[in-house]
Amino acid sequence: MKNLLRFDYFDKFLRIELPSTSGAPRSLETWVSCVQDWNLSPFVVLNPTRTVLIGRDILLELKPQVLLDFETRQTEIVTAKKPMPARPSKLPQKKSVSPKRRRA
Repeated sequence: MKNLLRFDYFDKFLRIELPSTSGAPRSLETWVSCVQDWNLSPFVVLNPTRTVLIGRDILLELKPQVLLDFETRQTEIVTAKKPMPARPSKLPQKKSVSPKRRRA
């Protein structure tokens, strides 16, 4: 069982691109870990229909719409949403300063 869970991987810098609802693709250039001999890896042995594993940080950056089909146990990345405009940061409120009272 120990050999079943063993796999080799290498790191690679690449560009990940998804289509978006706005028409302009959303992309990210980042380091990823690529599994060597993917089709023989435990990821595919445990789930023969698996084609990719993608990390949460990439999903948070690209903000895709993801379709989860629990009946067929399939996940599909449909498209990346249009980027949301940045929210204005909350500006610190000015403190009201009362004038110093003069002693009589």
